[in-house]
Amino acid sequence: MSYPLGLLADGFGEKIDARWESNEASEKLFVAYRGDDLVLALACVDGEPSWSLGAPSSPELTTEDLAAVMSPFVALIATTGDPLSCGSLWGSRVLASAFFDAWLPLLASRGIKAHAAPPVFRAKNSYATRKTLPTSTPTRHMPFAIVPAMQADTDALADLLREFSVVWGAQLSVDDARARMGAHIACGEAWFCRAPDGAALAFCVVGRATPRTIAIKNMYVVPDHRRKGVASALVLGMCRYFLGVSDHGVEGPLVPLKGVKAQVCLNVAEDHVEELYTKCGFLFGDAREPGSDRQPWFLVVGQEVVVEQS
Repeated sequence: MSYPLGLLADGFGEKIDARWESNEASEKLFVAYRGDDLVLALACVDGEPSWSLGAPSSPELTTEDLAAVMSPFVALIATTGDPLSCGSLWGSRVLASAFFDAWLPLLASRGIKAHAAPPVFRAKNSYATRKTLPTSTPTRHMPFAIVPAMQADTDALADLLREFSVVWGAQLSVDDARARMGAHIACGEAWFCRAPDGAALAFCVVGRATPRTIAIKNMYVVPDHRRKGVASALVLGMCRYFLGVSDHGVEGPLVPLKGVKAQVCLNVAEDHVEELYTKCGFLFGDAREPGSDRQPWFLVVGQEVVVEQS
């Protein structure tokens, strides 16, 4: 559930009240309740290519419950505008499957023949808590400092963001990279590893903050400093900082501007990256949070609705 609500909070620039109500036409939030329990949320934010679908881990819906909730849920969405406005969806594999099972027949009932394309993106969503973090503080003996980015750092970090953006399939322009990084810095979302000479060795962007969670959205280490402990130090330092653990090794406000959180979340798409985050306390594979037997991670997919030509 943290992904769609956090996405919405990013879209509002955190100008959002406790009821998560929109006052902008470009931000949309649809929610479904079962009694007093919030069971589904679908968010769309201007500038984001996909709608984001989420559900809380508790109460957990059965397959039958999910199907029963999803049918009236998608019917409500279809009454608010163009039924093809939700052409791309991001969510857990289970939720996405249930959504399309209800959405595609609804489109067909309106004379629109469509199908869900194979996922264009797959990742594992997981989290770390204070209980799952390793006890070490790797920044203690590292020859760099983890610091919050300032406006004066925009150009240097924008250059790293351009390098990082290659993995998206198209490198950002200089102007786009500066605009994006400048916005992250203005919101207090960008941090970096600063060498003694002032050079940026790596950066981390956080966001999608909710009252309980915050996400690591992007993390990048310059090639010359990989496999030297920089990535693990940055990730673990950020986790300890936002989870309110003392001796976190991060410079910045004593209390995070976005508040201390119960979980730090992320999406991981590559096995070798999963190994890094596992060492930093994120739960993958058979790992469980102490005191819980629930699988802590789930598969996330990005899928598109393809309208078939008649």
